[in-house]
Amino acid sequence: MQTYTQGDLKIRSAVPVTDIHQFYMKVDRNDHAVCRIEGTVPENCAEDAVLQPLSGTPMMAGAGSRMLFAGRIREVQMTHEGTSYHVTVTGVSMTEQLDLL
Repeated sequence: MQTYTQGDLKIRSAVPVTDIHQFYMKVDRNDHAVCRIEGTVPENCAEDAVLQPLSGTPMMAGAGSRMLFAGRIREVQMTHEGTSYHVTVTGVSMTEQLDLL
């Protein structure tokens, strides 16, 4: 199994997360996969990121050519600390939508 470092992680979502501080993923049998990313949002993008509806928008995490997580945003928390914006984005796998049918 190939090992990836924090620097290899790339996040694609409506929230432009840079400088990833923590990446957590939980995959259990008979449950939906959950992914939580903590990082920094550039100051010039922070206001635009929180002023749009984010819940349910696509979220993907990968390293190199490998896809680690694909789902949708469940929750976004953003705080302003000094001159930077710290964000926590929680996503859930698309299989959660099957529960709603």
